[in-house]
Amino acid sequence: MDRYFTHISKTNIIQITQNDMTPEEIVEFLKNGALYRSFADLIKWVYPGDDLNERLVHGLTEISGKDEDSISRKVRNWLKGSNVPQNREQLFQICFILNLNEELANKLIASSSETGIHYRNPREIVYAFCLRKGKSYAEALELYEKMNKIYIDETKDKEKDFITDSDIVYTKQLKDEFSLVENESELESFFKNYSRNLGVIHETAYRKFIQLLNYLQKPGTDEELYSIEKTVDQYLRMHIPKTRSLNGFSYLQRAIKKNWPTEKEILSMKNRKTDVSRKAMLLLFLVTEDFMTAEETKESTYTYEDLMDYDPDVRLEVRIRQINLFLNLYGMNLLDPGNPFDCLTLYGLRAAYGDSAISEKIETALGKLFGDDKNKDDFFDDSENE
Repeated sequence: MDRYFTHISKTNIIQITQNDMTPEEIVEFLKNGALYRSFADLIKWVYPGDDLNERLVHGLTEISGKDEDSISRKVRNWLKGSNVPQNREQLFQICFILNLNEELANKLIASSSETGIHYRNPREIVYAFCLRKGKSYAEALELYEKMNKIYIDETKDKEKDFITDSDIVYTKQLKDEFSLVENESELESFFKNYSRNLGVIHETAYRKFIQLLNYLQKPGTDEELYSIEKTVDQYLRMHIPKTRSLNGFSYLQRAIKKNWPTEKEILSMKNRKTDVSRKAMLLLFLVTEDFMTAEETKESTYTYEDLMDYDPDVRLEVRIRQINLFLNLYGMNLLDPGNPFDCLTLYGLRAAYGDSAISEKIETALGKLFGDDKNKDDFFDDSENE
């Protein structure tokens, strides 16, 4: 199976990176030529045992106390690829039930949600430690209660703190420090030392999100301040239909549309009610092309102007490295050639040069995928979220 996943990545990336495709050609490839990694594929890879279905049903029934028949139907649908778990807590429960280690759990969680383990979230940090040490879900809950008391105590005055740029601790730094934790005593010390840098919001990603969003809301000194509605419609919508329902859409359309940020969701992220999503952050990276010039991902070997002079293969290689540095820095999954949206991102990184923008290439392809005229006068319908 590991060879199969490698084959998926190689097949997709070779086709995308070695061919100058038109928007119509990339859409045709994504529809009929590309290979994708599914949750069903991955869970059978991380746990190849014949008792996978039985183990999941028994474990989830025991943890949840819900009707076994209902759990059984849900598990069958997951393993058939009909749908995927949406609840992160349930994803962690699955990882504990299958006795996965931290690395495999991270892969499985990332396949069903936008990010793998959230290394700023106190609960998920404890879960990651327990997966690392082979503990049970019940033991993880018990240990979380203990660590959460430390977290609460250490952060009770957090709102009074003023964080300067020199105080920023990136998610990658926290993850690196956490990787050294080997026992409960060291975990306790980690919480005492870093609790003020933890939380359910990716703090450094949020700061970057606000910076890039502000740039789009006020693109010039003499420009009016765009509303969130206008900003989303002008820069982020990219022909994605407004409807919340996925009925009638193909697999590719559903995969691309899933978690696409709406006006309401962007506003919720801005107001810190929800965490900054990977797709929102990635879209902001691509629209502003900030990842190619920002200090965080600066390439000493290449300048922005240099990249325009290089052949497409070199330009793509540098761009992929830069955007992956960005994603890694903010604790988000790297570009995955087995993911439909990431394949489209790779196409944009490859196709854009000169005066053409990366986001324009992606938007044109999305217009071909969803239909240039489909819902052309519609905005995202957020009323269904009220």
